[in-house]
Amino acid sequence: MQQRHSTFRGTFLLLTCIVSALLSLPPRLLVHAQSFKPNRTTQPGSAFVDGKALYILNGRTMDGLAVQQTFMIDLCVSWNTKDPAYRALPQRPGGSWPPTAMSADGRKLFTLADGVGYTFDTRSNQWDQAFTYIGASGVSGHGAATDPVTGKIYIPFAYRMPDGTFNTLIVDLKDESQTSDNNNFTLSEQNSYAITWNAHLKSLLFLNENGMYLYSLSGGWRNFSGPPDLTATSGFCMVSSSSGSKVVLFGGYSKNPDTLLGDIFILDVSTLTWKKGPSTSQNDVRRYPACALSNDHFIAWGGDTGNTTTTVAPSDNMLLVYNIATDTWTSDYIAPIPTDPNPPGNGETPPPLVITDPGLYKQLRTITIIVAIILGGLLSVCCCSYICACLS
Repeated sequence: MQQRHSTFRGTFLLLTCIVSALLSLPPRLLVHAQSFKPNRTTQPGSAFVDGKALYILNGRTMDGLAVQQTFMIDLCVSWNTKDPAYRALPQRPGGSWPPTAMSADGRKLFTLADGVGYTFDTRSNQWDQAFTYIGASGVSGHGAATDPVTGKIYIPFAYRMPDGTFNTLIVDLKDESQTSDNNNFTLSEQNSYAITWNAHLKSLLFLNENGMYLYSLSGGWRNFSGPPDLTATSGFCMVSSSSGSKVVLFGGYSKNPDTLLGDIFILDVSTLTWKKGPSTSQNDVRRYPACALSNDHFIAWGGDTGNTTTTVAPSDNMLLVYNIATDTWTSDYIAPIPTDPNPPGNGETPPPLVITDPGLYKQLRTITIIVAIILGGLLSVCCCSYICACLS
């Protein structure tokens, strides 16, 4: 009698442990098993929030055709480059390579296209027209960066003056105003540059083929020392950490020799010292990718991998991850400890997971059937043990 009760208790405890283990599985594990996969593009617009999301929109195909797509890579969760946490977002009309930046509070994505300024609310998942852009309609290849203190967004060479010259466009999303600063130092008008705002330096970092510069409203434009062994002249991407302690510069195109690069440089802002990390493999060289820096991981998506200007093709390996702490290229992005229950791009209430891929649906259905059979069998054993214990 006592032995049967012991058997019943053991079976019941085993069933409880199995059910508890299944219930404890994070629901986001299923989010990775999704049917959405973005088109491979080069020259996309992008902006990111550290530990939250990398937003990517539009771009070009290997044939130079414009692609309209908007999506995010979730930086709130860990993932592998073979199974990243993509999420499709509502599309916004416009061409490739648009100037794109986040608002200071990380809740709005801003971009310019076809003479119009647009904002995307990451909480409501909706695009809105912020204002009619008073500059030239052609701003492809211009970069944008946000001062986190004032909330102002800076876009060099995007404000058209009456005499036909271009100054720095300054956008304030709080009152949807546009102003300009005509202090362009000795820079000539151009696109295909890289910019990022650095919180520690309280300035905009600007890089083009002529060198690196710092910019602020109070200090204007001034020279800044870039990596001493930098050979790229265009196509690079540059991002700062949210604290401003680090700046990462990656990839690009070199005119001499005519090649694409996989070089990565990290700036220690406190000492103003550049360090060169290990380059990517030749298959992963990149220009014009979308980039982010989150939880000490540098992330690059998309971009060209052709070896010359005449053989340009989007990368087959769309995602690259560099672990700054270990100075190694890796296939794993490790997310920070979550602090916000409603990360940007998910809305106030995360939408339900909808599975549209038939193959994925069959796999999940098979797993569900197997789990149901196992639980059913254990429940039957438990019930039989209980009945036998009661009859004895």
